[in-house]
Amino acid sequence: QRLVPRNGVEDWSDNQILSLTIVNKIPAFLSLVGSGYIIFRNLRLPERDERLILTYHRIMLGLSAHDSLSSISIFFGSWAMPEDNLHSDEMIGNYGSWGTCTAQGFFTYYGYLSCVMYNSFLSAYFLLCIRYGWREEQFRAIEPYC
Repeated sequence: QRLVPRNGVEDWSDNQILSLTIVNKIPAFLSLVGSGYIIFRNLRLPERDERLILTYHRIMLGLSAHDSLSSISIFFGSWAMPEDNLHSDEMIGNYGSWGTCTAQGFFTYYGYLSCVMYNSFLSAYFLLCIRYGWREEQFRAIEPYC
C-alpha cells in the first residue's frame, strides 16, 4: 500500500511509466542538437568575428547556450532523481542523489528563465528592427545597459 496517493497514477503499468521516462529524452536531445548547431555556426573560426559583431547573433548564441543547459537537465530526467525517495518503487531509472536532483532542478529552472529572457530580447530586437527601423549602431549604443 502506498503512503501518498498519486492522483490516479497508481494504476499505471510499468510500460506506461517507462514510456514517460523515455519520452522526455527525445525532444531534449533534439533541442540540444539544434542549440549545439547554432552555437557551432556562431563560433566557427573563419566567420566568428563577422558573426558576433551583429546583435542578432549574440542574442542567438546566448539563447542557444542557455537552452542547451535546460536540454541537458531534462535529458537526464529520472536519472538524477534520488534512489531513496518516497516513490522510488514506482520510478524507473532513478540513480541519483538529493544533490543531483537539486542540481537538475537548478539548471532546468535557470535554463527556462534565461530562455524566456533571451526570447524577450529577440522579440524586442525584431520589433525595433522591423517596426522602428533601428540599425546595428543604435543597438550597440544601448546594449551595455541591457
